[in-house]
Amino acid sequence: MLPLLHTSAHLSELTSVGSWDALLLVCPSSLAGVSPELREVITEAQRFDERLTRSGQAQLCRAPHAPGGRLLLALVGDLKGDCDDVRVWRDAATSAMRLALDIGAQRPALWVTGVPSDHEGQGSGAQGAYLKARHERAREAATLGALSALWHPLEAREQARGRTLEAFGLCLEGAEGELGAQGEAGEGAREAWSRWLMGVEQGRCLARDVAGTEPERMAPPKAEELCKRVFKNSAVKVEVLKDSNELVRDY
Repeated sequence: MLPLLHTSAHLSELTSVGSWDALLLVCPSSLAGVSPELREVITEAQRFDERLTRSGQAQLCRAPHAPGGRLLLALVGDLKGDCDDVRVWRDAATSAMRLALDIGAQRPALWVTGVPSDHEGQGSGAQGAYLKARHERAREAATLGALSALWHPLEAREQARGRTLEAFGLCLEGAEGELGAQGEAGEGAREAWSRWLMGVEQGRCLARDVAGTEPERMAPPKAEELCKRVFKNSAVKVEVLKDSNELVRDY
């Protein structure tokens, strides 16, 4: 079961309000967009632990200015690689969420910052437009990557195995447009955005249950049963084709 999503326009709101117990920080190696307080803590910690300078794998360090005093840093590199796109943000957030589960966090918050579309100085002209186009969906990719780390196979969930979270915070400080705006317009945009993300991830979870479960557990009749149950009383209509002649002719 997915946790409740809470969005915020500023990191200070997550630090001062609620019992958030860890910060998942996903950002470039340059620490672009990171607040001065956290930047100072990270820079000091990197002097003692070289792992905090490497991209691809989240690392834990203590940070008084982070929710719960715990900072899970996941760097995405310099974004200059030929293959660098939103997948680096997804992979970093997935790594951070897995680490959050390992350390026992129950109410972590995710902050994705330093996205090329948010900040000047990430390249100008054609290069800047290229970077922006490749990374403009970084926050969506990172959030879905973090949520994907919470999925457990259907067989495990039926036996009450696997951990989940009480809640999941999303910090949108530094985001362009309405997502980072103050007031009712910003709150409405963030709420709609988080609902869309939850809908997408719920669909992805269903796909994993159907395609990623043991064949004995998810035979066609069970797949039909699951889809009908999930989409009951929703806008999605489920049609089941069982006629063998029709299946041979059309599929």
